Amino acid sequence: MGAPTVVTDMADALAGRIVAGAYPAGTLAPSVRQLAEEFSVNRATAQLVLVRLEAARLVEARRGKGFVVRDLGRDGGLEICRVVLRHAARLPDTAVAVFTGTLDLYHDVLTRSARLVAARPGAHDHTAAVGALARFEELSAAGAAPAALLSAELAIARAFTTAAARPVRIALLNSVAEILLEAPEAAAAHYPAGQHGHVLLWRTLVTGWAGGVVPTTAELDLLDDVLELRLRQVGDRFATRLRGSGGTALRA
Repeated sequence: MGAPTVVTDMADALAGRIVAGAYPAGTLAPSVRQLAEEFSVNRATAQLVLVRLEAARLVEARRGKGFVVRDLGRDGGLEICRVVLRHAARLPDTAVAVFTGTLDLYHDVLTRSARLVAARPGAHDHTAAVGALARFEELSAAGAAPAALLSAELAIARAFTTAAARPVRIALLNSVAEILLEAPEAAAAHYPAGQHGHVLLWRTLVTGWAGGVVPTTAELDLLDDVLELRLRQVGDRFATRLRGSGGTALRA
């Protein structure tokens, strides 16, 4: 929710309580006075915290009542997914569902963008993708940490989506990237036995694009299947790592 500050720390603590069900939907969130007393801050700071939670679609200001907790399943946005993954160890079942859904969205955005680029590779500038691939290969060779590798890999995906010139998909991918990078378990789940398979997949895609090669429908379908299988494995590993950490499930 931003750089570490008193407001950020308080907002994150309260967000964790909300997604964990401590404040059920439709009930009042703690008041400005209650927050000021609990966290030993002034009321202006407490008010900023509630405004921050409202911006994240966790609560809604109601005239004459205060801030009411929203129904996250109905009203929540992508920011809710980030909150859940920040508190993944406390909410393993919910975090796994959010993570799996995020991977599905990533798969859909990436494969649609890749097909658009592949249909007319010469019509799309591949410069950013080539540079992002080089960075990913460099980090891979250096044995970089999983979070750095995942960030670099997502940059390649962003290059494809940007080249496809679909603004909504770009916005979705940027949100997906923020969600996937939120929990350390997420990055680790991507590279359990190294990143060489990931490098090979992206190298095939990017070099084909840069070389102006138009893949066949069968080749694109195979790519789709390979990516789907890999992401399913990532989701399974995430679930295994998270549930093995001793967290507790979400309580309604």
